[in-house]
Amino acid sequence: MSVVITWCGLGIHRFIKNSIASERLKVMHRNVLRMLIYQVIHPALLLLSPSILNFAQLIFNFQLSSE
Repeated sequence: MSVVITWCGLGIHRFIKNSIASERLKVMHRNVLRMLIYQVIHPALLLLSPSILNFAQLIFNFQLSSE
């Protein structure tokens, strides 16, 4: 699912990048894309990473056993 979202996002990014003529708009678009990557895509990939999921399950199981 995240691959499809990323692929669609990159296609939209390429279309917008090729459509923009103004340098100011290009900078604004770059900043929005950077924000999207750091606030949406990056955390989603972290959540989908098996090693991080295993670590979260380990912590959750430890908390349950200590109660």
